[in-house]
Amino acid sequence: MAPGKAKTYNCSPVLLNDKKYDNWLDYFLKKFSDYANLKTETICDDNLFKTIKVISEKTNDNTEIIIDFFKANWGKEFPYHVVSYVRFINPKSIGWKRKQEELSRVGYDPDLPFEMKYVRWMDEYLSIPLELGWTEKTYYMDGNPIRSIIEWKNPSNPNGTKKDVYWFPTREVPSLVEMLLPFVFFFIKRKLVVNYIEIEPMLK
Repeated sequence: MAPGKAKTYNCSPVLLNDKKYDNWLDYFLKKFSDYANLKTETICDDNLFKTIKVISEKTNDNTEIIIDFFKANWGKEFPYHVVSYVRFINPKSIGWKRKQEELSRVGYDPDLPFEMKYVRWMDEYLSIPLELGWTEKTYYMDGNPIRSIIEWKNPSNPNGTKKDVYWFPTREVPSLVEMLLPFVFFFIKRKLVVNYIEIEPMLK
């Protein structure tokens, strides 16, 4: 959705897990207040944006959840019925952190309306940093990261996993070679250095 053009949404409260939520801000504040070790703070609140940061006071992994509201993307009658961007980052992370930074840099803006299907999706998405944690396997070539595989448990299937793959843009190889890397990776990965990290959940 283009900045400054408010859409018309179904602005009804949502009932999930026996809790009623009036809008996205109400959902996030109530969700995080359920856990004594989570600290929520507003780091920006001006005419254009409201940004909330959530951290854990009991873990050494320093994962942060950042929530952005772009105020021009909702009607004045229905504040916080659209959330612009939700991301979680950790300083130990390489691939996931870079992917989040890249999405933010190019103006990634899903503008999720406050509806049951998106609240359910958000609940599952937030279970990754809060309850599940994630792992990253990053491959390096000549000291430069080439590819990261990010993996976490599937909340819907305790025996399954989900994963995402991030290919690092690199200036150290010709653009044609970079384009072919996904195809030749299988043949060269034995020669690559692999770094494995595990990010603990914030609620551990």
